[in-house]
Amino acid sequence: MGGLTISLGGICRHSTDWDPAYDLWHVFRPALGAITGSIACLLLGVLITFAADNQSSPAGDPNEPNLPAVVYEAAAFVFGFAESAFRELVKSLTNVFVRPGQQNPKR
Repeated sequence: MGGLTISLGGICRHSTDWDPAYDLWHVFRPALGAITGSIACLLLGVLITFAADNQSSPAGDPNEPNLPAVVYEAAAFVFGFAESAFRELVKSLTNVFVRPGQQNPKR
């Protein structure tokens, strides 16, 4: 829904100065938002599970973090809406693990 929301906003904002080069972008942006939102929810779940596993609490502890579904839905909306920022974040994190110690050359 986040990708659809930002795409429809862009279509409305540029209704008088539409650039046909963005036709495909606005068609596929909702799908890209759905993908990034889904990945963000998956990562959120992994992080929460990892944090809960690293705490010293007995199994079945009622204090164990158990987020309601609305938190995941909100995260999916936000990261679907801000998919370009999410992609940059993933790119930066990937560079840390794939190219450790390398610095960007000055141009």
